[in-house]
Amino acid sequence: MLTHGNLGALAGVYTISFLAVMALFGVGNILLKVRRARLPRPTIARWPSVLIAIVAVLSALVGNALLNPAYLRVFLGEAYPDIDIEYVEVEGEFGPELIEKLSKKWKIPTNFMFIGSPGDHFPYRLEELGGVRLII
Repeated sequence: MLTHGNLGALAGVYTISFLAVMALFGVGNILLKVRRARLPRPTIARWPSVLIAIVAVLSALVGNALLNPAYLRVFLGEAYPDIDIEYVEVEGEFGPELIEKLSKKWKIPTNFMFIGSPGDHFPYRLEELGGVRLII
């Protein structure tokens, strides 16, 4: 529908999407290094590797965007025109009970809800929160 059956355009859009996600993985790695340095990890990527990878991915992303600028228009609200995102601040004790209450009140499944990364002293495990998605 968006690409009118043009498989080349569809491949270009997926390429740009994939490269954007790869760049975000690099940014996420940097955030983990800076904000969660003590978090135990089985594998640790060194700073130069992460920075070189981000630069390479961003170079490929810019190159694809310059070669086919029309593919970027797909991301300006055309792909998901009906999505509604709201930021809501709620007073109360954050935990499984509040998540369940809001899920029922707003008629939104808990696995469609997002939370920020909890701090070191958060009293609940992520599994106890009913499937909410974590934003790091």
